[in-house]
Amino acid sequence: MDFAVLTEDFFLAALIRPARDDRFKAIGSLAKSQLQSYSGGWVGRAFR
Repeated sequence: MDFAVLTEDFFLAALIRPARDDRFKAIGSLAKSQLQSYSGGWVGRAFR
């Protein structure tokens, strides 16, 4: 492994990792809002 390959991998990981975390956060908040919007229905009762 030379220095250029190591730095390239490092910067790619630095770019990709936060984007992946944000995507998971967005999916989690979307799922939470979906559950809250169904809270009057059977889904809300099932998860209480």
